[in-house]
This record gives sequence, C-alpha cells and structure tokens, in this order.
Amino acid sequence: MLALLLVVSSLAAACGDDAATTTATVTTSTTTSTTTTTTTTAPADVHPAWGASWEDLWPDSDAAATYRLGGFGLPADLPVRFETGVEWRGATSDRIIAGSTLPGQMGAALYLDRPEPWVLRLTGVEAVAGAELQVEYFDEPLVLDLRGLPAEPPSAEVGLVIKTGEEPASEPHLITYRLEWVGIEALDVAAGRFPDALHMQVVMTGEYLFPDGEGSLVFDMWLHPEQLILKWEMGASLPLAGTGGTVGLRAAPSPNEEGT
Repeated sequence: MLALLLVVSSLAAACGDDAATTTATVTTSTTTSTTTTTTTTAPADVHPAWGASWEDLWPDSDAAATYRLGGFGLPADLPVRFETGVEWRGATSDRIIAGSTLPGQMGAALYLDRPEPWVLRLTGVEAVAGAELQVEYFDEPLVLDLRGLPAEPPSAEVGLVIKTGEEPASEPHLITYRLEWVGIEALDVAAGRFPDALHMQVVMTGEYLFPDGEGSLVFDMWLHPEQLILKWEMGASLPLAGTGGTVGLRAAPSPNEEGT
C-alpha cells in the first residue's frame, strides 16, 4: 500500500498556474465599410480556472528530474522519469518511475493515461523493494476530472487490489480519493524559488486505511507549470509508522537523462 501512496501524488501533477492564451478573431464585411471585432478565447486544453495548457504541462517522453528526499529513510536523491506508450496489464499507458524498478533495486512506477484535457485515469502501481515485487491496481480505473477545480474537487471510490510476489491477489479494498485545491504560493526547493506554485491536497479515506471508519490520510503537493511537481509532503496522518517526510525538486527535467 505504501508504494501507491508514495507515487499517487503525481496524479494531479498536470495542474498548474499559467497565463491563459488569447487569440484574435477578425471579421470584415460590406462594400462600404469594414468592421473589426476582437474576441479573447482560450485553447480547448487550457484550464478555465488556472489558465495552464494541459499539453504544455506534460513533459516529453523520457524526460527526467531529480528529487531530494527527507525523512523517508531512503537515499538522499531520487531520480524520476516520465515515459509514454508503455504496455501494462493489456493496455498502453503513460508511466512515471520513481527510483528503479529493476530487480534488487528500490522504486515504484505509476501507470496512467490522459483520455482528454484535464482528465486523468490511474490504473495502478508496480513497486520493487529488494527482491520483492508488489503490484497494486484498481479493479476499475481511478478517473479524476480536474476541470471543475477549484470549486468542484474530484472524488472517486475504487477498489484497490494488491498482489505481492507469488501470493494470490487480494480482494479489492475500497478507498475514496479526493483532490482539493489549497492556493497559489511561493515555494523554495533545492532547485530554486518558484513564485507561483499551486498547493493541492490528496485526501484518502476508507476502512482499509482506518478500520474504525474514522479518519483520513492527507498529503500535500506543490505544482508548477514548469514542472509536473515541485514538492510533496506526507505527514502524521499516515497510519504507517516511520513513513512521513518530504520530496522536493533538486534538478529540473531533462530529456533522456542517463541512469534514471
């Protein structure tokens, strides 16, 4: 379960705060006079509240960045890579890899696709910790429609299936995921200062996380139009001891970076 929590923060990474694009429409007519009308429109992939272009916010395939970890008991720096056109569980997906998923390494890969602007479909995660492979996938894709933010936070309840090594897959565990907009803030990370970072929260609830039915798991993300994610932070709300901490951008993305 921890592998999914660590990587699911990237589900809203396409949200940013960029300036809206404007286009001018010019109309001319009649033989005796010319009338010019200028209207301001936004491309179809621009978010109505934030003004960010959905296409521009996603990096090219094989783009990579380095993040600095704090408090997780993991290596100090974590390479992250974005890939497209990856086959997984009978479908073609995008993939975000944190660390390394090679045997004997430590890392996790989140599988997702983007069926239309500002809509994300998450299918699952693969995680490697030493010799053990853990696969977590949803019985139905987790669909998050970001177009209504900030007024309408997307929320969905899905069944999470867990398979560890050669053990049989579990029955689906019902978990509710919700994304909430917090605000626009200046943020300092190791890579520098970003004046217009979008602060969001992921809220997770369900009896699998909280058997008594009370409580919620909340962690924070800071996003920026120049980078899918600047920082995420998981604090005391996590019901697993010793896993709270932060991940912040150390080096900006670059295409085809070696060793990630």
